[in-house]
Amino acid sequence: LGPDNGVLIGLEYTVGRSPEGSPVIDSLTPFYIRSAGKARGTLRGTPKAGNPATVLEARPGFAVSGIEVKAGAALEAFRVTFMRYENGTLDPAEIVDL
Repeated sequence: LGPDNGVLIGLEYTVGRSPEGSPVIDSLTPFYIRSAGKARGTLRGTPKAGNPATVLEARPGFAVSGIEVKAGAALEAFRVTFMRYENGTLDPAEIVDL
């Protein structure tokens, strides 16, 4: 659970380049759903000027159930798994990977 018992429903991220020229994740911002509605979490990293943000957000009724990362010296890639979320419980019968 996130701030104010929020449930993680997505991420906004930017992609830049390492000093060697490989793609790396420059920044991540989580999104939560709370009783008061959607809320942004704390920005992690530093988005570079000119790098557009991409948003991965769960469909209504779904929440983030896992994040798989590939990292070396920097965060290189990640994959998000969503599950149906009802009554405070994740349902593994309905899974979506992005």
